[in-house]
Amino acid sequence: IACFFTSILFICGENIPSWFTVDPTLQAIIFDLIPLLGIGNIAMTYGIMSWYIIGSQGRYGLATTIYVGLILLISLPLSAVSIYVLHLDLKGVVASEIIGYVTGGTVLAVLVIISDWPEHSRRVIAEAIECGSSSSESINSENNAVEALEVSV
Repeated sequence: IACFFTSILFICGENIPSWFTVDPTLQAIIFDLIPLLGIGNIAMTYGIMSWYIIGSQGRYGLATTIYVGLILLISLPLSAVSIYVLHLDLKGVVASEIIGYVTGGTVLAVLVIISDWPEHSRRVIAEAIECGSSSSESINSENNAVEALEVSV
C-alpha cells in the first residue's frame, strides 16, 4: 500500500508544490523534497504496521513509549543539528524525521520478531472466551481452539 501511494505521490509530484504556494522558490524547495517524502511514507508505513502488531498483543503503551522516546531522542536532536550546526534546509529536517521513523520501525519490528507468540495467543484467546457470547457451542469451539494451541506448543 505504501508503495502504491508513494507512486501516486511521484506521479503527481510536479503539481504538488503549486497546491501549497505560488512562490517559485518555495515550490522548488517542496519539489526537491518529494523523493524524500516517498521514502518517508514507506518508512512510516513499516513502523506503523509494527506498532499495530505490538498493539494487537495488548502492548500499546510499550509501542507508543518507544515511538515517543525515539522522536524525542533521535528525530528532534537530528533536526536541530541539521538546522543549527550543519545549516541544511528543509531536506535536513525531513531526513531527520525519516531516520526517526526507520529507527522506530526497526525497533518495533525487532519486538514483533522476539515476541512470545504462543503466550500472546493464549492470552488473546482467554480474553475472547471471557468476552465471548454465552452460547455453549461457541464456548466449546473456543475451548477446543485453546486445547489445540496448547497441544501444538
